[in-house]
Amino acid sequence: MPKIVVPIKVERLDNAIQNIQKAEEQQPDVLELRLDYMPADRLNEKTIDILLQCCDLPVIATIRHKSEAGKGEGYDGPEEKRIELIGYAIERGAAYVDMEAMQYSNLDKRDTKIILSNHNHVETPSNALEIYRKFVVGFYPKRADILKFAFRISPDEKSAEQDVENIVSIIERANKDGIPIAAMAMAPKIDGEIPEKMKELVGRTRLHAGNELAYACLSKQERTAPGQYTVAEMKELLGK
Repeated sequence: MPKIVVPIKVERLDNAIQNIQKAEEQQPDVLELRLDYMPADRLNEKTIDILLQCCDLPVIATIRHKSEAGKGEGYDGPEEKRIELIGYAIERGAAYVDMEAMQYSNLDKRDTKIILSNHNHVETPSNALEIYRKFVVGFYPKRADILKFAFRISPDEKSAEQDVENIVSIIERANKDGIPIAAMAMAPKIDGEIPEKMKELVGRTRLHAGNELAYACLSKQERTAPGQYTVAEMKELLGK
């Protein structure tokens, strides 16, 4: 059974603190602090300290690199500073940090678990399983504790079904290999409401029992990815 994770957009400190409190009332398993939503000139060690102190649940500290964030999103400051802040979150006791494989930096992880991630906001690679294998060889277990993949699926239903099969194959392979995994589909970017069939396809990955983590949103207005379930929806669907 995956742990339910609620991402908190850290755009302003006061709003983030309020949303942490709201999220914890819904009793997920883990909170993710999306620190990259805050402008780089306002994100500092003090902000991280305050937010970590507000959290009673285990925390994933994420400062997403622009190359793997959504359009117009991601940390917009110097890379050296981004790595320093990730290291500081580890020092201050974050249970997890999420680091992109393509921007990986060796850090003293202490007791923190490293989620090594790969996000593709354009498509699901046809060689998704091969990418997983390369990550295993290059990073697990010395550099990563959990491997994470998030791929955009096609707006074409038939192609989307194949995309989901490719993502599920990663989960099943990782389970056979005994490697903690979080692999999920991102719904296609389309105008209007996401069709029910697409929601079902996304759910096949996000609700998969073989995943270590399942990402849910605090509310539909607070989604950090298209197609995310709310905490209440995910709890019901997972039987928690």
